Amino acid sequence: MIKLYCPVRKVVMQGSWIIENPTIQQLRRAISLSGQGFGVNLHPDPNFYPSLGLVAHNGLDIACPRETEILAAHDGKVAYVQNDFKAGYGIVINAPSFKTIYWHQLRNLVQVGQKIKAGDVIGLCDNTGLSTGDHLHFGLKLLDSNGNTLPNPGYDGAVDPTPYLVERDSDMTYRLVKVKDGKDVFRIKDGKRDLFLNGHSFTSLDGRWSAIEEIQQSELDTYPEGEVLVSVANE
Repeated sequence: MIKLYCPVRKVVMQGSWIIENPTIQQLRRAISLSGQGFGVNLHPDPNFYPSLGLVAHNGLDIACPRETEILAAHDGKVAYVQNDFKAGYGIVINAPSFKTIYWHQLRNLVQVGQKIKAGDVIGLCDNTGLSTGDHLHFGLKLLDSNGNTLPNPGYDGAVDPTPYLVERDSDMTYRLVKVKDGKDVFRIKDGKRDLFLNGHSFTSLDGRWSAIEEIQQSELDTYPEGEVLVSVANE
């Protein structure tokens, strides 16, 4: 079964109204108000998509502030990375029966062959390539047993990702915090603080570097100590 989690940290709901860590309902609402859904044509030039050999839009356009973190929507492996401003910075992540597409980024933060977990930061939002504003183009293509894209005429094999969007699992929901000038990163979950990693190793291994909140020591002390999730020998 395909499960896709929200692929952005923030969405523009309408105008300057920005929602952080949106629910799937909020994501869908944001797309309807400020983005573009699958199978429609809101481009200023009505011939734009036909010129690309498409019937209409073949993904979800999600409006988000420039430099918003783009998140992997599922576990997988990076199959393709394009670092071309004119064509647009983009990433393709493969899973056993499908692949997802992330486009128009400011920069890509992953490399081909890299293993990815759902929620990992893979890029930053922008409007590179054939784009008219800051947003993420999020696409989905289904694959056969040989890894070939299943046909969907008129959409270059893409299908609507919307039916596959789900809320993040409870074990994926937590805060990452550190005290100012401190080296250790803690996970706050279920009312306790788990020592996750030291800051340097965290940024190297986990990838969610900008999700770390800076809090006061007094707030951290309100949470009882939990477990050491990853022990780092060389700090």
